[in-house]
Amino acid sequence: MKNFSPQKLINARKQLNLSQKELSIITKLPQSHISRIENGTITPNHNTILKIAAALNIKPSELFASTDDAISNELFLILKQLPSKKKEILLTVAQSLLTSQ
Repeated sequence: MKNFSPQKLINARKQLNLSQKELSIITKLPQSHISRIENGTITPNHNTILKIAAALNIKPSELFASTDDAISNELFLILKQLPSKKKEILLTVAQSLLTSQ
């Protein structure tokens, strides 16, 4: 599924103080499956998303990143790879974009 957010799943689970094992018991999914979903190793199918959302008492849509979230995450991953000098240049460009609005 496009834009599924493992981090949103982790946050929702932790907000309820549930361990992966506890979530696995509620959803009847193997704990290893929950772990792989949270690690981003696998993307859950529609039925799994419905089970997880129901167990966490949230809407399935709350497990997906918005377009802005996805763009921010992609930018962050790119920035992490840049050397310091290029990060400084991008910071200057970003600041000038904010002031020119």
